[in-house]
Amino acid sequence: EAEFRIGLSYMNLEQYEQAAQQLSKLVSKETLIVSYIDQIYYWLGEAYFHQGKYFEAIGAYQEVLSRFPDSASRIGAQYGIAWSYYEMEQWERAVEEFEALYNEDSTGEFALEALFQIGDSYLNAGEYGKAELAYQRVQQMFPDNDLTKRTEFRLGYTYYQNNENEKAIAVLNNLLASLPEESHIAIDTGEPGANEVTLALLVETHSLLGWSYFHM
Repeated sequence: EAEFRIGLSYMNLEQYEQAAQQLSKLVSKETLIVSYIDQIYYWLGEAYFHQGKYFEAIGAYQEVLSRFPDSASRIGAQYGIAWSYYEMEQWERAVEEFEALYNEDSTGEFALEALFQIGDSYLNAGEYGKAELAYQRVQQMFPDNDLTKRTEFRLGYTYYQNNENEKAIAVLNNLLASLPEESHIAIDTGEPGANEVTLALLVETHSLLGWSYFHM
């Protein structure tokens, strides 16, 4: 257990290479029999992921899923696998894994993010029709979440990329109308009045709306 805690300490210090080395030593011990072996594999996956070693991360996460189906880290491991494929720009596989994540956690903390990333994966793959449906699914299932406004922007961008400028304009204008009035005032006057995320979204929306009108 002390060796495992050393590995976790490296993780807390963001010394991911040292963490991976420490945790790899533990899983390489064929006679290792502890109740938290699933946790060792999960944190090994995290250590690899933070180094950008996504293939190795998937291998560690997959150990959790295949060997410890009842592990408390199962959802986290599935989350890590999905994001690893996304970071490797393997869009089709990323869609599959985010769908699996949603199916595992349809009412949990990763549900909205999983659906959103399905849309982004399709968008990055240039599959605009599927991206549209994915983003609309987010809007239908999570209508009152802050991320839904970002989803609406992505939907507008999807239409723009697919040369459906009229649809893009309609969606983006609707998004602008839904943003807090203080954010518009902050843009117009330069005075603070909205959080940075909302202001960034407002600026991006105005910019994309301009390009959509330009290409009409």
